[in-house]
Amino acid sequence: MSNSNTIKIDGMKNFIYIILVFLICFIACEDANEKHEKYLEIGSPVFAGKVDSLDTYPGFYRTKILFYPSVDVNKKEARIYWDNFKDSVVVPYVEEYQSDKPGWYEVTVGEAQGFASNNFEGYRTFFIKNYDVKGNHSKTGELIVQIYGNDFAEALSNQAFSGFDGQNINLGAKEYVSGAVIEYTANDNTTITKYFTEPVTSLKLIGTDLDLPNFKSGTILRYKSVYKFNDTDLDEVTVGHWSTSSIIILPPQLVIKQTNIVDCDASASEHSVTVKVWEGEDWEASCSADWVSLEKNESTGRLNVSLYENNTGVRRTAEIQVNVVGKSGEDFVKTVSVDQGTSVIYGKTNWVELELADNSGSDYGWTPAHLWNNSAGGTGYHSANSDRAPYLVSINLGAPVSMEYFRIYPRSAHGRAAVRWEVWASNTANEVGVANNAENWEAKAIETGWVKIASCYDDNHASFNPVSARITDQTPYQYIRYRVLENSKQNSAYNLMEVDVMVLP
Repeated sequence: MSNSNTIKIDGMKNFIYIILVFLICFIACEDANEKHEKYLEIGSPVFAGKVDSLDTYPGFYRTKILFYPSVDVNKKEARIYWDNFKDSVVVPYVEEYQSDKPGWYEVTVGEAQGFASNNFEGYRTFFIKNYDVKGNHSKTGELIVQIYGNDFAEALSNQAFSGFDGQNINLGAKEYVSGAVIEYTANDNTTITKYFTEPVTSLKLIGTDLDLPNFKSGTILRYKSVYKFNDTDLDEVTVGHWSTSSIIILPPQLVIKQTNIVDCDASASEHSVTVKVWEGEDWEASCSADWVSLEKNESTGRLNVSLYENNTGVRRTAEIQVNVVGKSGEDFVKTVSVDQGTSVIYGKTNWVELELADNSGSDYGWTPAHLWNNSAGGTGYHSANSDRAPYLVSINLGAPVSMEYFRIYPRSAHGRAAVRWEVWASNTANEVGVANNAENWEAKAIETGWVKIASCYDDNHASFNPVSARITDQTPYQYIRYRVLENSKQNSAYNLMEVDVMVLP
């Protein structure tokens, strides 16, 4: 009996326990449902499609932003932010903003947004969000953008000025240079500004197809280089400051390589004078003397001059006028004097070297004594290898001589001919007292009794024919000094084969 009651009580307890568990679970489920219903009513976060790809094209105080939105049939617009989200622009997904790149959109910002006035330049961070028609936005995209400006332009450097070669102003090449701004003074003193849209390394001043027409000689030019760093850049960048050239001196418009034609004796002779004019110009020559014949060599640019034999028994002179065709004035007309004598060579038997302290040295056994051995071949004079112009050779003629001409025979080998030279004379043979390259040598020479009796400029030494100079002072002199001021081969020793003193017969 007692056992059966115990079983009934335990069974009732289990039943009650099961009912309680069921009620607790039911109540808990009701709470969960209520909470779930609440969130369903609010709605979970919904994002528009994020921009898939971004790109940028830099410009001067502006930039072009390009973006490729993800596929989203509900996309409405993109919003681009910068300056820590202080400024923005809205880009609707309409045809107006479609890029040439299929599926891409683009917008240029900066001009309307005041980038220049706010000096908004350098590397800047831009942000972009997509918005759909329901107002949902995408997660934020980020892009680092470079914007050029005045500070950037000022930090750039111009091309280096590389000098003037006689026809062109040269500028050094530089990576990314795409053009230049050039400012120069014209012949009428006006200032001209030219813009070049291609890289500039040479600016032609002389001839045809000029880059800087009517450039005024003796002035400078100012210039700024222009850069383009990427093909996609919106703008080129001009350097923010000027650079200047040195003073540009244009060469003469007419150059005669020989100002005197001198023929010591009465025989017929042939001469050739180099004439140079600017590219695109032409020249002509004339002479009134009937014993002078002229021929222009078109291929070489030389004037061939023929002197007929002098049967008059006396010295005769003439002038050849060379001028630029169609031009007048001293810059376009030059004169070549012609001098044909009837002199003969003065004997050299008694000649010896006059040893003075400022004489040039010699090398290879080619001493000054070889200059009066009556031979223009074989051995001549070779200055010391360390010597440079001026070169000075002094001669004792053995007795005072009234001279008509002084003639030299250049050495054809090695191309070392006298371009500018002179002859000094004296009857006292005094030391000058300074080195032959001293700036005051000429003044000291005059002080010590030396007289300049001849001078010659002849840059027409291609044939290495004998060259003569007229003696301007026929006073008899015993001592002479041959002084070469300019050698055809700069920074080199000087060579000469023979010299003649010419006198009246």
